[in-house]
Amino acid sequence: MKPYCLFPNFPELQTARCRLVQPRAEHAPNMLEIFGDAETMRYMQSSPATQVEDCHLKVDAWQRDLETGKGIRWAVVPKEAPEELVEVFALHYWSQVHQRAELGSYLHRDWWGRGLSTELTWAVLHFAFLRAELHRVELRCDPRNSASVAIARKFGMRLEGVLRDYVFVEERGFVDEAVYALLSTDWPTSPWGGF
Repeated sequence: MKPYCLFPNFPELQTARCRLVQPRAEHAPNMLEIFGDAETMRYMQSSPATQVEDCHLKVDAWQRDLETGKGIRWAVVPKEAPEELVEVFALHYWSQVHQRAELGSYLHRDWWGRGLSTELTWAVLHFAFLRAELHRVELRCDPRNSASVAIARKFGMRLEGVLRDYVFVEERGFVDEAVYALLSTDWPTSPWGGF
């Protein structure tokens, strides 16, 4: 049986400053700058990567997720420097049956505080609700991750609760997970939905 693919062609997206393209093996060295940075990974659910091979394995896993309908990841490259990788953005934990997915992002530390996550979140939410026709998009994060919490609030996502000691992370132990969500019916009335 042929594996299910979410999209027959990879859906590249664009924002004012960036292109969101399919992650490829050649992105792995730049990915290590993101996934290997302890401060970037501080509130994530895995320890920092230690070698380029770790990133190659991620690219392979993301391709399998795409082919089996479990999610999509984009490599985010600036239009003026397409060889540079500045973020990895995801709609993962995708459920076709329940028409929902979760946002995920890993932003290169050099781009913190420059509004890029806001720009990209809008593009991905627009894609999720209007092109992929999802009904629900979640953002789950460590409640201490102030940047992720700010993005959730900026887009009008509702805090639905905090799951106590929900994830076990090596070297950190159990950590809480806050659950924010936005429905397709909320999108037209969210701060960014009317674009």
